[in-house]
Amino acid sequence: MKIADRGGHNPQSQGANGIVNEIIEDRKILASTNKWLKIDNQEVTDVTPGNCVSAEDLKYGVDQAKLHKADIFASIHLNAGGGKGTEVLYSLASTQGKELATRVSNSIAKLGFVNRGAKIDSRGLYELRRTPMPAIIIECFFCDSKIDVELYNKVGADKLGKAIAEGIVGHEIKEPVIEPKINYVLETQKFLNKLGITDYDNKKLIEDGFTGTRTRTALNKLVLKL
Repeated sequence: MKIADRGGHNPQSQGANGIVNEIIEDRKILASTNKWLKIDNQEVTDVTPGNCVSAEDLKYGVDQAKLHKADIFASIHLNAGGGKGTEVLYSLASTQGKELATRVSNSIAKLGFVNRGAKIDSRGLYELRRTPMPAIIIECFFCDSKIDVELYNKVGADKLGKAIAEGIVGHEIKEPVIEPKINYVLETQKFLNKLGITDYDNKKLIEDGFTGTRTRTALNKLVLKL
């Protein structure tokens, strides 16, 4: 699945500034969202603009989403205005947008935020009006709410980004399992000690994982016994 997403606003066209700043935090959340989407093997394009006025900011993200033929467009924001909780906006004309918005809102709410739910865009917002693919605007939490910001600080941007990513794809994304690297020298040293094969001083090998004269001597002794 091709996903185009962005952080809301830019330094020249500021967003909300409450207890935390929208631009600073939504970039952190975006980075986490994209990390988890990539772990899930999704094709992700970050369409966040640089410094520009509001009209160019909105147009850039939409145009890039079209250019990359994205299947889904998501714009990540923080809310403000005295409320609390998470909500996700979608276009009235998009059934898929509603389903997507509902999944993302429910996923974020599992972290403890009040679930304000999927909401129809009644203002004709540019990003929802001009994108041909299912599109959502995610208002993660209220940046001027003490309760929301305390919860956000507790949960962290990474878990919030993971929740958004899981809402977008519709399933849990698991941390990749990294197989531990085997130190074959160390395992050989342990094996030689278990067999009672010693170094040139007839001493037990130090199990340090490094190949040295003592380990090579013990190996040679093993070869001669075979």
